[in-house]
Amino acid sequence: MVIGGSNEFKCDILDVLENEDRSNSLLEKLISSCREFRLCVAAKIEKRLLYEEDCTNKKSATAAKISELQQKIDTVTANMDIIT
Repeated sequence: MVIGGSNEFKCDILDVLENEDRSNSLLEKLISSCREFRLCVAAKIEKRLLYEEDCTNKKSATAAKISELQQKIDTVTANMDIIT
């Protein structure tokens, strides 16, 4: 049996069934690997949430800048209409 990831977890099932000490050791390694996997997933989720928050903030800032520029365009257009 092989469980992938950055640190592969390999074991011989027959060896585990025949050797109780080996079974306990492998169980501890499996539990540790699962914890590491959960931490890795949690870190990736946190990174993604921070990225989404950053994108939302940038989108809001861009929308505000576009609105500001549109107001300037409207003002300049109105001033040009007054002159002509």
